[in-house]
Amino acid sequence: MPCVALAAAACGGPPRAPAPPTTTTPAPAPAPLPSIDVVFVERPSRDAAWAAITDEARLARLRGMLDNEAARLALALYALAWELSPPPAPAAPALYVGVEAGGNHAEVGLRLADGTSYDELPYLRLADDAETFRGTLLHETGHAVHGLLARGAAGIDAIAIAPIPHSTAAITDRRTAFAEGFGIHLEAVLGHCGREPATRAFYDHAPLPHGPTGDRASEYYFGARDVMTYAQTFARYQAVRDGAYAFEPAARGDYLRVQLDPARELRTLRDPGSLMASEGFVASVLFHVVAAAGCPDALVELAPRYRDVLVALRAAEARTPPAAAPLLALVAEAGEPAIRAFLDLSRGVTVDAEAAGLWAQLYDAAIAVELEARDALLAELEPRRARWLAEALADPTTLGRRVGPVVPVEVPTVAVGIALFGPPQPLTFDANAAGAAMLGLVPGWSVDDVARVLAAREAAPFADLADLRARLAAAGVATTALAAPPTEPTGS
Repeated sequence: MPCVALAAAACGGPPRAPAPPTTTTPAPAPAPLPSIDVVFVERPSRDAAWAAITDEARLARLRGMLDNEAARLALALYALAWELSPPPAPAAPALYVGVEAGGNHAEVGLRLADGTSYDELPYLRLADDAETFRGTLLHETGHAVHGLLARGAAGIDAIAIAPIPHSTAAITDRRTAFAEGFGIHLEAVLGHCGREPATRAFYDHAPLPHGPTGDRASEYYFGARDVMTYAQTFARYQAVRDGAYAFEPAARGDYLRVQLDPARELRTLRDPGSLMASEGFVASVLFHVVAAAGCPDALVELAPRYRDVLVALRAAEARTPPAAAPLLALVAEAGEPAIRAFLDLSRGVTVDAEAAGLWAQLYDAAIAVELEARDALLAELEPRRARWLAEALADPTTLGRRVGPVVPVEVPTVAVGIALFGPPQPLTFDANAAGAAMLGLVPGWSVDDVARVLAAREAAPFADLADLRARLAAAGVATTALAAPPTEPTGS
């Protein structure tokens, strides 16, 4: 079975004067990166079992498409995850790649045509083209890595309560956000540290073609081009790197724009529940943990940094009962670097009820160039930030003291969706995460009613659906449209 080597490039640097032979100490050799066998399989139909591809010319072409920096990092991370959490079968480390038209998925449970089944094994389904192997493969391998590390974890198959198919900018649910955020942060890492010319040209937004080009490459399309992909690859780097998804969307009222547009309102921080259900925010935290030390000479050299992250992910998913907020569990397990990143990106809203208001004041002072007010706020914020950090390092559970439980709600009379992904489905959301635009879809709720719901949640997260109904009724907000989903999530 062919093995894809993942040797790290040697680190460069300025030349040094040679030391006398008697004092020369050989530099320690870098620890070898793990390697993984890649097995390409195909099937005649969606319901058929997978069979190994045996045509040597085709195999050579497929292996050749793995010769890029994103694929090398992906395979190194999968090999590391296998080392940390090997499945019961197969015995030899292997990443199976199912080649099929339109493939862009990672799944668990592989059935082969020879009768072999690997029920706990993640595998990929990828399209047979170079673009997929340069980009999609990295994201989907992230899901395979997560699948290996979380194998058998209680709650990993929890029902998603996302109101639309997931999107980096959307508020969905904590499990969707956690899983997708892990995959997305790898794309941000690629955009930040990737050095291959095609990668840099895309993420550096260069060159800048003008005039009719016959495709979407022209700058004319730039404002809508990323949205046309739905995955929004450029935003998955730029907005994730900049921590933009800690803030409320700039769009107001339009449900799809609020869920999909990456533009942010930088004065207004998202509340604690929304942060837990934002895959963009999850991705930002992970990206900052990995990228804080800067970029190495070769992207694959980032792999050793991931050991602590993957160990923390495995421990977070192994908690019993399942973690109420998977992101917070990972941050707690990862320790100080992750805690520092989380507190900075969240601006403390999960630990301090005054954090969002102080941020808004600082923004106002900055935009008005009110230097005295700005300096006074900075003088208040620095000791407060030091206190947040000290408390979290002493007890990481303080990071979630303002995060309530997931409260699943369904509105059976309202259907939402996107045509590309099938027929609309009943509106579902987490009452402790949904934003104003989503809540505004509830029949009978006015703008003032939505404001009352958000004010009640800000005062204290809703404990459950009964608490939600009781508190809204007391505030004069109708609750007749609200129902419990047919099957409530078990792992959020």
